[in-house]
Amino acid sequence: IDGDLGDFIMLNPVVLGSNDYIKITSNSNGDNDISAKFFFMWDNNNLYAGIIVRDDVSYNTENPENIWKGDSVQMAFDADFDRTEGSYDNDGDYEMGFSVVNSSTTTYRWVAPITAKSMKVEFGYKKSGDETTYEIAIPFEQISPFAGRIGSMAGISFLVDDNDGSGREGFIQFTNGIGLTKDPSQFGEIVLAGGVCEVEHSCSNSKDCSSLQPICNCPGGWECNGRNMCEWICEVPDVGVDDNITYDTVGSDIHDLIIYDIAGDVQLDIISDNSTTDTILEDLSETDEQNEDKIYYDNDIIKHKDTSTDSNKSDESSGGCECIIID
Repeated sequence: IDGDLGDFIMLNPVVLGSNDYIKITSNSNGDNDISAKFFFMWDNNNLYAGIIVRDDVSYNTENPENIWKGDSVQMAFDADFDRTEGSYDNDGDYEMGFSVVNSSTTTYRWVAPITAKSMKVEFGYKKSGDETTYEIAIPFEQISPFAGRIGSMAGISFLVDDNDGSGREGFIQFTNGIGLTKDPSQFGEIVLAGGVCEVEHSCSNSKDCSSLQPICNCPGGWECNGRNMCEWICEVPDVGVDDNITYDTVGSDIHDLIIYDIAGDVQLDIISDNSTTDTILEDLSETDEQNEDKIYYDNDIIKHKDTSTDSNKSDESSGGCECIIID
């Protein structure tokens, strides 16, 4: 973690500019003064943030607890995703800051549950002209119960503070909830997705990737993707209404079971430690609509999230149920 973002997959950044600027003093020039791009990646152990900040003047001489008064990044998590209104609670909310003070990296955590471990993150930076890159690794144990597994969800917000030497002039923000008030109910959402397990190994076909070791916690195989890089593709078993399958997991992982083609009642048994812990009955639609119901299984709690759409499938499927199982 050194501030070099060359190992980041630079896709779909969150771009903050003039429309996201909150002015505090009349000295600020908004997007002409500061802008930023945020990239996020993750593995089982860490959430990674790569941040590119463009600022005409870099300035921060504050003590760690006051780095928000100078050029800095503030990041907050509603890790249990309870969206508390009006203030932080003491069971799953975190706020931390990252800055470069006198050419040295400085971090500080303002908010965490009483039971949280001491702050331990990795943070590096590089500066070139008016551009500063931040590279940050936050262990998931530092933002528990948010966890490093596909489908894990939390509230998130972040901002970049602006100080050109005469005090904090303003900031650019992803959402409300940090800069002016502390309100997790206004945070955005972060959901850990799979499908991009790519390595910097060029290829022209899948055979060029065959010597590599697996890097994702799921059964599957290497393919040469459209970027001519080797990518590990997780297998997703297709299950008909009358099919029975056994599907072993690897570590703390999630597997998708797509039930398709035939309308009717479907029974899904969730197996943990060789015993049936829950049974879910699904009634598949007899219409041509793609009706999906995501089922999250986590810590003996079943959560349903309706994701129905009106788009028709291009194949012969007449309904569907996607079950995401969190072990």
